[in-house]
Amino acid sequence: GHIKLPFELHSGIQSGWSFLIPTGTDTGIDAFTNPADDRNRRSGSRSPQLGIWGKIGGGLIKYYLTVADNDGGNTAQPGIAARVELAPTMMGYSGHPGYVLKETYLGKKNVLTLGVSYFTQGYNGVTANSFGVDFLWEQKLGMITPNLQVGYVNHRNFRGTNGADRQALIVQGQILINQKTALGKPALSAKWGRRQDNNQSIFSVAAQLYVKGVGNRIALVGDFPQGANPTYTLATWFNF
Repeated sequence: GHIKLPFELHSGIQSGWSFLIPTGTDTGIDAFTNPADDRNRRSGSRSPQLGIWGKIGGGLIKYYLTVADNDGGNTAQPGIAARVELAPTMMGYSGHPGYVLKETYLGKKNVLTLGVSYFTQGYNGVTANSFGVDFLWEQKLGMITPNLQVGYVNHRNFRGTNGADRQALIVQGQILINQKTALGKPALSAKWGRRQDNNQSIFSVAAQLYVKGVGNRIALVGDFPQGANPTYTLATWFNF
């Protein structure tokens, strides 16, 4: 079915948007995205796929392997996506528990993961290759839960366009206060991202109240792209 492509944490399986910076990991960078040719209209992180995933050693190793079909009727051939994720469970850490990845678990578990992803797809003589690496650390430390994550993507012949290469790096993190206020748990987060192939960069900060989980929250975000005017966003999410 149409499922999330098992690619890098901040793109593909993470939809290119963010629980830490609600305006998105891809904002101002345009590289953290699903590299498959065929993408769902309602959710760009999803593609028609058939695959397997699972865990080895109680979560020490997590693996994904899928074949992405192309039902759009154009020249793209089926693509292959693979991801391997490591979590030092012997040290008391957890990996991502389910198929879909999250950037924060709001102090409910201590998480330390390193993921490596690869995707390839052919287009009538042109082969697109995408490589991704991501790191996530989150640990509850008394009254606060710090979160640190790093992501890198390298796309060659992006979505079948010969010579369309994209390389980008993102570093972001959060400090969550574990004491719940009348509205929720407050948090401060920041992101820095840079696309190396065209020198795009952006710095973002956000103040959030997690009312209930990551799906119910209030956020004030400031995005400061290089060479452009800053933007400010006030947003709310409520899932019933």
